Amino acid sequence: MSIREYCISIGISENTYYYWQRRVRQAACELLLPTEQTEINKPSVPTGWALAEPVKEPVGDSAVIIEVGPCRVKVAANTDLELLAKVCRMLVSLC
Repeated sequence: MSIREYCISIGISENTYYYWQRRVRQAACELLLPTEQTEINKPSVPTGWALAEPVKEPVGDSAVIIEVGPCRVKVAANTDLELLAKVCRMLVSLC
């Protein structure tokens, strides 16, 4: 069922649907990414995560390795940022 069909079936406008979709997504993002300030001069990171540092040894191309528990993600300079954001959200949901 398309969004348009769904909205007609429950008697709301598409604008109302998208308004509430946006509100729910914003609330979910605020819950998923609480930050904590670990030290005064260090940037904020999501709670339960560590600040990723560049890999000291050469990896072939410039990249960083992010490890969260048993998960390891290699992020290169040409990594799609939207894909990286999705992966990070998934890792946060698993923690």
